[in-house]
Amino acid sequence: MKHRTRNYRHILPTHFRRSRNLRRVSAQVGSVNEASIELLESLGFEHEGTLREATWFQGEYHDMLWYGLLREN
Repeated sequence: MKHRTRNYRHILPTHFRRSRNLRRVSAQVGSVNEASIELLESLGFEHEGTLREATWFQGEYHDMLWYGLLREN
């Protein structure tokens, strides 16, 4: 995961600089996906909301978490 995190830490700021109209990036992740949650938070994404029991996975309902990253001015 360290390798992927390094790549994303480079890609996101570069993409923000190159895309003048890009104001935010958002991600939706299942509450049981701890690796993705950890990655998003390590990249500076903030938890913006939870959709309770929004998805069915492996025989039960799970929450979906919304994360967002805003362009720094």
